[in-house]
Amino acid sequence: MNNYKKYLVFAFEQYYPRGGFSDFKNSYDTIEEAQAEGRKQIKKYYQDYVQIIDRDTLEQIEFSENK
Repeated sequence: MNNYKKYLVFAFEQYYPRGGFSDFKNSYDTIEEAQAEGRKQIKKYYQDYVQIIDRDTLEQIEFSENK
């Protein structure tokens, strides 16, 4: 995973998640960049959920829902 930046963004639909890295969208150096990508996934690509994961700790930093 060394080629990935610090924050990993995953986005998926409620009824058709692909699972794991199939839902991976991109990685970013800053949390702000990752959050901007998450908003884009929800608004532009109509994804239902976005998760931001810290690459180093594998902790979920943020979970967003399209409401």
